[in-house]
Amino acid sequence: MPASPCPAKILQGPIEIPTSSGVFEIPDCVFYACTGPNRKGERTANFGLGWISNGWQTNVPSIPSMNAPLAYSAYPLVEIDYAPASAILTAVDQPKLAEGSSLTVHKTMPTDYKTTFELVRDPDCFWMSLRPLSLCIGDAKTLWPPDPESSIAMIDTGGGPVFLSDPNDCLYDKEWPEPVESPFGQADGSSSCQAVKDPLEIEIGSTENNRFSYRIDTSSFPTSVQGLTLVMCKECSYMMGQKGMNIGGLSALFLKILVDYAHGTVGFMGKQQQLA
Repeated sequence: MPASPCPAKILQGPIEIPTSSGVFEIPDCVFYACTGPNRKGERTANFGLGWISNGWQTNVPSIPSMNAPLAYSAYPLVEIDYAPASAILTAVDQPKLAEGSSLTVHKTMPTDYKTTFELVRDPDCFWMSLRPLSLCIGDAKTLWPPDPESSIAMIDTGGGPVFLSDPNDCLYDKEWPEPVESPFGQADGSSSCQAVKDPLEIEIGSTENNRFSYRIDTSSFPTSVQGLTLVMCKECSYMMGQKGMNIGGLSALFLKILVDYAHGTVGFMGKQQQLA
C-alpha cells in the first residue's frame, strides 16, 4: 500500500532551510510539521514541492488552504536537478552517498527553459499534474492513453519507476519484449499488474499542441538497477483512484524540472547526456 500518513500539525511562521552557503529563510510559511511516526514506525520524508490549483484544504479556520513551502518565498521558481545517474546509482546492493543533486530557487525564469506547461487546474486533483499524451514501450507506440483529457500525469521526483492505471485494458494484458516481475499486486491493493524494463518514450503536456517528449533508457545504468522502467496495472494503488500515470522519480534522472508557483506552470529540460 502507499505509505501510511504520519500525525502532523499545521504551523505558520518562519522556516529555515539549510543550504550550501548558509540558510534560506521563508519568513511566513505555512507547512506541515510531523509529530510522530506512521504505522510502520517511519517518519515522513516528503518535503512537498507540488503545485495544485486550489491548494490543500485544511480544517483550520485561519488557514483555509495551504501550498508547498517554497511557494511562500520571494523566489517563485524552483529547479530540481538530480546528479547524474552514474554518481547516484551503485553496482552493488548498498546505499551510496553522492553529491551533486540540487534544488535552486530563482526570481526570474531561467533562459534554458524554452516552453512551460500549465498544470492541471481541477479542484478534485490533489497532485501536481499534466496530461499524458502518448507512450511508447520499446519500439512500439501504444494506444495509451485512450482519453488524455480525463487522465493525469503526476509530476514526481520521488524514487521509483513510471507506473500507471490502465482501466481500458490498453497495456497491462499485452505481451512486451522485456517483462520483469512486478513489485505491485493484490497485496498492496493493485490489480492485474505487469512490469517491463523496456526503454520508454513519454509525451506529456497541457494540450495536444503544447507537449514535451522524453526518453527513459536505463541500459547504461549499473546492472543492479536496470531491471524496471514501467509498472502497468488495471488499477494501480499508487495512482490513488486517479486515471493516468505517475512519471516516477526515474524520470527526474533524465530531466531537469522547473516549478513556477506564481503561475502554476512547469518546465522541463532533458539531460540524457549526463548519464554516461
